[in-house]
Amino acid sequence: MLVDALDECPSISGEREKLLKFVRSLVEMSLPNLHILVTSRKVSDVDYALGPLDPLGPFGIRNSDVDRDILGYVETEISQDRVMKQWPCELRQEAENELGSRANGM
Repeated sequence: MLVDALDECPSISGEREKLLKFVRSLVEMSLPNLHILVTSRKVSDVDYALGPLDPLGPFGIRNSDVDRDILGYVETEISQDRVMKQWPCELRQEAENELGSRANGM
């Protein structure tokens, strides 16, 4: 089971809390063939609810590592897009720099 971007589930309406309780109940069932992967930015309610359940503990990915991947993706897309690859070099570079610098791990 994969729950991606759990932190993006609305917390104001209580939906995130319901999802956290559901995931927690699944983990506590200790089903031998059930594997769960949850991704989330570091937010306190997710850490509090799910942190103690994993014997290995949470692990993080640094934004700088993700930003490098994003920049590589942006560079590839700009160089392969039939319209953008015809832009002047300076404009392509500016687009890459702006998108890369503002990615912030996202």
